[in-house]
Amino acid sequence: MGIFEGAANAIRKIGKKKSPANGQRPALPEVGTNIRKANGKEVPKLPEGPADNVSISGIRSKTKTSVYRQQYLDEEAINEREELLKKLEQTYDEMKATLTAFGFKETPPSKKQVMDAIAALAPSKLEQIMQFGKPTFLITPPGDFASKVKAMNDHRTMPSQNSTYSSPAPSDQVWGSGSAKMLVTVVDGLDAMPEPSFITNDLSIGEKMEKYEEDFANRKVDMMSCQEGAMLIMQSLNRGQPVDDNNSTETATYFSRKHLPKGSAVPYGYWDSNTHQIYFFRNDPDVKRVSLRCRPSVRVLEI
Repeated sequence: MGIFEGAANAIRKIGKKKSPANGQRPALPEVGTNIRKANGKEVPKLPEGPADNVSISGIRSKTKTSVYRQQYLDEEAINEREELLKKLEQTYDEMKATLTAFGFKETPPSKKQVMDAIAALAPSKLEQIMQFGKPTFLITPPGDFASKVKAMNDHRTMPSQNSTYSSPAPSDQVWGSGSAKMLVTVVDGLDAMPEPSFITNDLSIGEKMEKYEEDFANRKVDMMSCQEGAMLIMQSLNRGQPVDDNNSTETATYFSRKHLPKGSAVPYGYWDSNTHQIYFFRNDPDVKRVSLRCRPSVRVLEI
């Protein structure tokens, strides 16, 4: 049994429901003239049943429940989880190549270790990951933020890439103290994060961060740290498709400030394709800006 198949079997157990009393699983109705859309596919119009709210991948839709319908929904949820595992397995390979490209010497956890840890996550965590625009594995080596900036400068993977600019210096406490352990997380690795509707232009940076922090707490996910942000940028540079390109639009990612006193300046970072340079700055919480974007993160493994 391969790595993916083993993890997928564990996922199936999470979504598996009890069979009807006779032990036989009713067959789904044949596709007829009446069809509806689910995940872009044509599927049978299922038998009517009592109304209820059912959630798949965090999208709530009004539907009818019955033995037939519930079994169909269970299978759809399991299929989505299996598709998630396939995507994450691919980003593991990309992340491992990034560690090599930027000269990190620490041995990362094996693909099997990581995939088994993902399969063991609580179903609620998997549901949150499935809502990410681009679920992406990150492996963050131990050490402080300065060690990540040094790796960026020692191993420049983009054409004409200039030295990373950091203000304050990479050793400043605004970037956090780092960790003595290697951290594996799943983050949203979209090239540029969309700005949610609860972020409005009349709010200051501090007020916007408070809204993000409340939203992430409700979803039970973390906010991407400065260390993770550095690793995501390196991964994207090694791929040749930088995230958060701030040349034409304001797409910088703002990082977690949970390690800082309340009211502290907020750290952020981005790539500028005009200057061929990575920038890390901090912003005063009272400043009002057009946009502010943060990335969710789910912890998978710490070794």
